Amino acid sequence: MPAVQSAATIVGLGKFEPDFFRLDSLVASRLLSGAEANRAKIEALLPSRVVHFTLPWGELLVLGDRFQMTATEAPFIRVADLFIQAVKMMGERCNVQAFGVNYEAHFDVGSMAARDALAMRFAPPDAWGEWGRSVRASMESENAEVHGGLAILTMREAFRTGDICGWYDVSLSHSEKVPNSAGVRLAMNHHHEYAPRSTSSSEQPGAKDDATRRTEAMLSALVAEFDESIGKAERIFAEVLG
Repeated sequence: MPAVQSAATIVGLGKFEPDFFRLDSLVASRLLSGAEANRAKIEALLPSRVVHFTLPWGELLVLGDRFQMTATEAPFIRVADLFIQAVKMMGERCNVQAFGVNYEAHFDVGSMAARDALAMRFAPPDAWGEWGRSVRASMESENAEVHGGLAILTMREAFRTGDICGWYDVSLSHSEKVPNSAGVRLAMNHHHEYAPRSTSSSEQPGAKDDATRRTEAMLSALVAEFDESIGKAERIFAEVLG
């Protein structure tokens, strides 16, 4: 089933320099083309505090402790490329403490009844006792204002790979992007943190400082896992939708 709408987002947490992300700076650094900059729409611009603008294909938001890049159309890899290049260019002016790859897709399943049938496979109201039966009764109403049912359901897979740990979450909810209450939203969050089991390496002569080592580990993980994070989500979404 093709998605009605989809988007991929990278959220980096750490230390960033918002002024580096002014449109003129990004064009000068060749991270954006002049044509892209000319079509950008500034949402917020406060020196040293926030840069926020939209592009024909996505959105960028940078605060002192957050760098967020979204692509609303393929190829989604462009957000990973821009994120990695920007962090490398900023050098010691920034560090990445954690990051998440996020992907969401909205699907039209045909009707409110079909949406409810899908939801009840994963969250049967009867499992919630008497209250659940009341919720199930409300699902008979065609009035969306009083129509109950599944709001959001999340499954989590935790992981550790070497010095990096985190989780892979997938959530199912109704979609506000699809008309007539006939849509579902499937969303993935693949979160990564640098959490070494041992700190002995930082005590060795000439060892890199913690911020540099953490940032390099985060960027390496993003390079290695971005495509598979999205691909895995698409496979899960397909299985959920049947």
